[in-house]
Amino acid sequence: MSTARIPGQLFVDEFLAQLVERGDGFHEELIEGEIVLSPNAKKRHNDAVRRIERALLPLEEKGFIVLGEVACRLTDKSLPNTDAAVFLQERWDAVDPDDFTRESPALAIEVVSPGNRNPKLLTKVDLYLTHGAEQVWLVYPKKKTVHVLTPDGEDRESRVGETIEFHGIRILVADIFDR
Repeated sequence: MSTARIPGQLFVDEFLAQLVERGDGFHEELIEGEIVLSPNAKKRHNDAVRRIERALLPLEEKGFIVLGEVACRLTDKSLPNTDAAVFLQERWDAVDPDDFTRESPALAIEVVSPGNRNPKLLTKVDLYLTHGAEQVWLVYPKKKTVHVLTPDGEDRESRVGETIEFHGIRILVADIFDR
């Protein structure tokens, strides 16, 4: 039985077959059959990702692995990339080394830059939460806020002076951003 193809929508395998190195300062990901372009990360974005990854490293003593950008093949038409991710070590170890993970990380982190007008950001959040994420963090460096979203519909905004938490690891929101 073949899968019906909606005109203008790609499957992951088609997307990967046509993917070429871009030289225009953007990278591509596939969200619900549509190619979404995002600008390459700038310093503020990279600094936030680095600080988050560093703060989450104690999770590795609790059986997790902390990673940077990870492509997650969540459906036949969706291959989103995280900015940072936390997986249970045993689940990460089970991923075929020549393939993409077929589930969401336990924690998916997206750093939202002003130049990133990704119309599919909330769709990515929904994909992560639907396919196994316990939390998704949307990090806004310019506003210095973090939205913590959960599968039960919670969307809690945390600001400088507050903390965010994942499996007992607490991070001061201020520690994510420039001082």
